[in-house]
Amino acid sequence: MKICRQCKKEVPLNDFYYNVGTKDKCGSWCKQCDTKEKAKLRIERKKRLVQYFGGGCLICGYKKCLGAIEFHHKHNQKEFEINKYHSFEKMLKEAKRCKMICANCHREIHAGLAE
Repeated sequence: MKICRQCKKEVPLNDFYYNVGTKDKCGSWCKQCDTKEKAKLRIERKKRLVQYFGGGCLICGYKKCLGAIEFHHKHNQKEFEINKYHSFEKMLKEAKRCKMICANCHREIHAGLAE
């Protein structure tokens, strides 16, 4: 058993992610707290990226829902998914290879109905 530094609950060791660099081979936050924090950081980074590129779809102007804004990679230029856990700087570098568009316009591009 170990106490999570975030939620302060005592939980079994298998409820912590494996961390080779620690004495007990566990991280300091339980998996649940760790996952929540990573999701929060990912959303904040995406908000920054969307604002950096104008706040909405470059084709139709849609800007209501952050979850509906996506980054379309040009063919053979994709290094990684923008929504993964990377630093803002690394995400920005990847996003500059993309076109920021809404989910509808993105589907239309892949269907050959838009560019």
